[in-house]
Order: sequence, then structure tokens, then C-alpha cells
Amino acid sequence: MSRLPLLCACVLCCAVLSGCAHRGANPALWSLPPTAEGARLAASVAPSDVPLLMWHSVRLSVPCRRLDETFNGALRLEPGNSSLRAVGMGGFGLKAFDLKVTPDSAETHYLNPGLGRMRGMSERIAFCLRRIWLTCRPGAGDSFRAADGTAYLYGREGDVLLEHGFRDGWLVSTKAAGPSESWEITYDGYLPERGVPSSITFTDGRGNYTLWIRLVSQWQEHR
Repeated sequence: MSRLPLLCACVLCCAVLSGCAHRGANPALWSLPPTAEGARLAASVAPSDVPLLMWHSVRLSVPCRRLDETFNGALRLEPGNSSLRAVGMGGFGLKAFDLKVTPDSAETHYLNPGLGRMRGMSERIAFCLRRIWLTCRPGAGDSFRAADGTAYLYGREGDVLLEHGFRDGWLVSTKAAGPSESWEITYDGYLPERGVPSSITFTDGRGNYTLWIRLVSQWQEHR
């Protein structure tokens, strides 16, 4: 039997039981003026205007439970990053979840019975997907700063402060801090012909877990 249901249950427990102080930040950085260079960088990661289909290999590490597992996932990202549909598959092709996620809601099409017994599991999965692909993106009006070969854009989404780092024109990191969330995403191994990273790491400071997401394949769906 796949250990994925047990694994996800432990992730939720860690997210609920553990906590951390969100990162301190210098408020002055969010008061710097926007620039044309910052707007150009933000435009470079603008959402696609056609549906994207992706297949990922995912590794999930939960140090507080000494758990380290891998599984596969299929994801369809709608034009403009307006919504996504994600299906997670455990060992032997066992479906773990099937979710449709928008920037402010989630619809559960399927949840493994083992996961369904854990209150809030769909919301927790949706949170990760939403932060990685749908929300908290760089904006043309973000504050701009350049230092040590890295360009930074400082923005806000609600009460969450965002810091986006760009190196050589590529988005390499997004850090977030707010009253109820603290997380970081790093992007690596960009494929120039596609303009997308081959690997994404999502670290949830409150949940004390890390997701490593490796892009196996991606293609556009032409209508």
C-alpha cells in the first residue's frame, strides 16, 4: 500500500502543530520606487495565454516526521494562470487527489479516503499549488532594488510581503512573510527554449516541510 496518505497526514499535522515567527523585513524596501527594469522583469514571467500541461516528479520531505517520499503529478494550467487542475499519483498508480484550484478557492474532485479523514487536507494541498502557480507573482508596480548581481522586486498580496529575486533575467526566488504564512520558493535549471524552470523548491516555514518539484515534460494545448 502506498505511504502517500500517511505522509500527507503527517504534513498536515506538522502544519497545524508547529509554527515559526515570520521573517523580519525592512519596511523601507517596499517603499522604493518602481522602475522600467522592474516592469520588464515582471513582464518576463507573465502568465501564458494558452493552456499548459505539465508532468512532474515530486519529492516531499517532512523532517519532523523523518519522512521522505516521491510521487508523480499531472497539472493543467489555464491561460492567464486563472486556475489549475492537479492530480497526484502515489505508488502503483494510486490516485491521491484531484483538485481544481483558483486564486481564492478550491474544488475537490477526488481525495483518497485516507486523506479525506484529515480535516483541511485539500486546503493544504491547494495552498501549495496556489502559491507556486497562481498568486503572489511579480508586478510592474513593485519596488525595485539591485544588489550583488541580483535584481529584487518587492510587492504585496493582501497582508503578505513578497520579495522576488531575479538573476541574469530569470526569476530565481520568491520569499513571503505574513501574519499567517511564511514560505519560500526557489527556481532553478531554466530551459531557455521553454522559458520555465526545470526544478522548483517550495519550503513552508510554518508547516516545516519542503517540496522538490522536477519538471518531466511540458507542452502547450492548442485549441
